[in-house]
Amino acid sequence: MRICHLHQGGGAIRFGVYACSPEDSSFTARFTHMGVTDCQWLAHDGQQPDGPEV
Repeated sequence: MRICHLHQGGGAIRFGVYACSPEDSSFTARFTHMGVTDCQWLAHDGQQPDGPEV
């Protein structure tokens, strides 16, 4: 799962679903029961986000 936080945007934002197959394999991906909602995950209270070291 990849997550992107859309805190701001100056115009249209394009997004979609993505599936990949590791190495030299293949599969069929089917996406069902999807929705765009507010974040359902609780705030993480552990490791700080990656960023420039100070």
